[in-house]
Formats: sequence, C-alpha cells, structure tokens
Amino acid sequence: MAQYVIYPTIDSFMRFTQPDLNFGANVSESLGVNYFGAGKTILDRPIANFDVSALAALTINAAQLEIQLVLSGTGGWLAHIERCTRPAAWTELGVTWNKYDGATAWTTAGGDYDTVTPGEVNFNVPAQSGLLVITGLKAYVDDAIALRSNILSLILKADNENPGVAQQATWNSRDASSKGWLLRVDTPGGRRFNMRNYW
Repeated sequence: MAQYVIYPTIDSFMRFTQPDLNFGANVSESLGVNYFGAGKTILDRPIANFDVSALAALTINAAQLEIQLVLSGTGGWLAHIERCTRPAAWTELGVTWNKYDGATAWTTAGGDYDTVTPGEVNFNVPAQSGLLVITGLKAYVDDAIALRSNILSLILKADNENPGVAQQATWNSRDASSKGWLLRVDTPGGRRFNMRNYW
C-alpha cells in the first residue's frame, strides 16, 4: 500500500463574532465556541483546501484527516466536516465569516457548504490535546478528483454552536513552523512516499 501525506495549500478560519476579520495569516486554527461571562466571544469554523491532483490516476482505499490538537475545550464534544462549495473561489487572505474572497459575500454567512455530496463526516473532539484522527474521507477525495478539479475543500463546524460552555479546539495552521493538520490517503500497491505541499 502506498501512502500520501498532503498538507493544506490554503487554510484559515471564519469567526462569527468578528465577521469581517480575516485570519488567513494566523499560525493557528480555531474550531468551536468560547465565552466570557454570559457572552459568546468566539464562534469559529476552520476552512482548508487540499490539492489531490497527484492522486487523480490512482484508486483510493481510504483517507483521513489528522489534526494535532494544541487545545481542546471542556469535555468531549461533537463536530463535523462539510464540503465547501466554493473550492476555487475562496482566498486565504480574503475569507471571512461574511465574504469568501474579501469582496464577495457567501450565499450563507459562515461559508457555503454541501451536506449531501459527499455527505457530512462526524467526529468527536476529545477533552485533551494530542492527535485527532478523523476517518471516512475517501468519498471526499474521490469527489474532488471527479468533480472539483482536484481541490478538496473542507469546512469544520461544531455540532452545537450555542452550547453555553466553552467548547473550543485549536491547532497549528499551515503558516506555523510545525504544521497542525494533514490529509493522509492510502492507495493500493506501488511505492510508499509522502507528497507534501510546500510554501
């Protein structure tokens, strides 16, 4: 089995409480909710693109997202992945909660997404830092190759964005010296090597 490791080509997060602020140059990603007193100070949705063009002629056995959590909020909580429907349109230094390229509004604030094709991938955010492995992304890779010009575009969302308690996870972005997330893809046979996106 050959294994490919693919880092994001672009990544950022969108913040509901600062809807016109871009976080594309941040060295960390943020998912979930935080509070100060009774007020919500943070509601974040990470977004990332992965270039899977080198896999286009291959059969995909399995794919998973691996996130090295730096911080995880109180207790385990549920989140999910959805396919961003503007893979080639959103920009790293332009994307905000309200706009996908700094100028043009999302159809729905917080990111345009599809929950049906290829379907949500659910996962549990653990209570502690460390490696989080999210399996079940084979259909996303197949879909990106077949229909999205080899761009796998993901939005991560907490299931409950109004939990009343802090439920926030953070990890390093692609701009950090130590990368915090990657896509790992298994294909049958062949030479084993890592495909890395450098910037």
